[in-house]
Amino acid sequence: MDEDTFVHRYCHSILEEIFSTANCKIVWANGESSTSKERRKSDDNKHGRKPDFRELFGEENEFIFGEIKPPRAPNNVINHALVKLGIFMKGSLDSLHKKFGYSP
Repeated sequence: MDEDTFVHRYCHSILEEIFSTANCKIVWANGESSTSKERRKSDDNKHGRKPDFRELFGEENEFIFGEIKPPRAPNNVINHALVKLGIFMKGSLDSLHKKFGYSP
């Protein structure tokens, strides 16, 4: 089973139920992360990374990212996804700190 089939058959309904609130929305695959886009501009890369899903509060504040792999995905694919999630989260934390954080 490929990743898209797995996500839509098993994960979509569960994640929509968990993460759908009045202040938050879930954005599915193929949308470039805004924090990845910011990093891309500073590093002169051609394109940013795209998570399988991301959760936004407000209009554009990303705070949860997801990389979903089917049960039989090889370990190297899963390990790459974990690194990718770490990069997304670092960018998100940096961005949220810049907008809402306190710096003495």
